[in-house]
Amino acid sequence: MDDPRVKQKYIDTIREAFSQVSEGKIPGASEMRILISLSCLLLFTACAESDSGTVAAGEPPFFTADRNATGPLTLAELTINIPEEIDKGLSESRRSCFLEAIERRARTAGDPAELDPENFPYWGGEVDRASWSKHSKYMQRILLGQAIISWAMSDC
Repeated sequence: MDDPRVKQKYIDTIREAFSQVSEGKIPGASEMRILISLSCLLLFTACAESDSGTVAAGEPPFFTADRNATGPLTLAELTINIPEEIDKGLSESRRSCFLEAIERRARTAGDPAELDPENFPYWGGEVDRASWSKHSKYMQRILLGQAIISWAMSDC
């Protein structure tokens, strides 16, 4: 994806979807699947362009993970992935609920390297073990982090 306008369009689309979820405009499971699909499209597109982990000047990181980390995702690692628009729009009580949900969902998910994606409730069996194992451990952390953040948004 060489055209930065196209990349920005994908980012804007995902951020709008997150915004709609956080505002309660997308209450149903089928809409969450659309959100997941859009999010995955963004991730795969961005990562296909460059797996270096670098970010263009002036562009905030979007769904990052520690390349060398192992074990379950941490709250510190996951809070990096909260889009700024969502973070700004949360009241203190809703933010507290959101962070508690993130921690709870991360504990439930466990280590991305040991995750059985077919039994991970958020994906509803739509991601199989063969597809999951094709991704690097770094990409698994990013994808799981994105799922945890999205899933926790529906809790509050």
